[in-house]
Amino acid sequence: MIQYEPTVTQNYVQSNPLYEYNSAYSADGNAQIFVQELLYTDENPIYETRITCSELKTNNEIIDSWTKFKFANYLDVDNSYGKITNLKSFNGKLLFWQDSSVGVAAVNERSLIQDNNISALTLGTGGILVRYDYHTTLNGSSVCNDRSICNSTSTLYWYDQSKNEICAINNTVMELSKVKGVKSWTNKLDKHDALGWYDWKYNEVLFQHPSDEKERSLVFNEQLNVFTSFYDYPVSHVAQMTDKLVTLDSFGNLYLHGVEENYEPFISNIKYVINKGYPETKVYDNVWFDALFEKNELVKSVVFKTKT
Repeated sequence: MIQYEPTVTQNYVQSNPLYEYNSAYSADGNAQIFVQELLYTDENPIYETRITCSELKTNNEIIDSWTKFKFANYLDVDNSYGKITNLKSFNGKLLFWQDSSVGVAAVNERSLIQDNNISALTLGTGGILVRYDYHTTLNGSSVCNDRSICNSTSTLYWYDQSKNEICAINNTVMELSKVKGVKSWTNKLDKHDALGWYDWKYNEVLFQHPSDEKERSLVFNEQLNVFTSFYDYPVSHVAQMTDKLVTLDSFGNLYLHGVEENYEPFISNIKYVINKGYPETKVYDNVWFDALFEKNELVKSVVFKTKT
């Protein structure tokens, strides 16, 4: 009988810790996204002849549509007449100024057709800004936010500083300074932007130019359809209201026109309603007033009045 001695074997140990967790399963993605640039890509594009519009506003909307500007909601006009410098709504139309032209952009344009009963049917075009037309390509405005642009109920006026001409738009465009015989005055002026405003009380259009040594305002009376005179008071800013005209001179004096014949400056007053929704009872714990004062000038008084 042969007897074998039992052998003791060692536990197997891996040379590499393959039983440990593989960290590759928790690796963060390091892939990068690359977008190919277009052929005509510009990092900071500036569209000087483009009018952009918001979405149409609807009733009971949760988000204000006037704050939404979609990528394709725009209208490009002819860039051969220069950049767009001004926009103004006038008699239900949107007018735009370029360096050497004035045009009108069609906003929510509708087409009319006649039916068998000789009445008009309205057809929607489906776009907000769809087309544009030019009133003139002979006069324009190269001044951004041109302060000479003003209007009455029927006519729009402005000063073309590149040609030193006063212009007007009614059904057609008129070079007013040339037709009405004041070209001799405008020819003496430097090519500089002017200030224009309309006095609703007297139906007068006034223009003041900074290069006029006498600081006069040229007056055009719309009812008489002629330039009537010059006013000799200086004006730097204008505030137009329905039946009042307030001007500010270069020294900071305010003038209320049509009340004091001598146009004496007056102390500024601010009057406003703070109890909206009367007769609801409200309690005001405090009032905060903030303004910019020069020198040692302060608010002289604050007066509160109730309806009773």
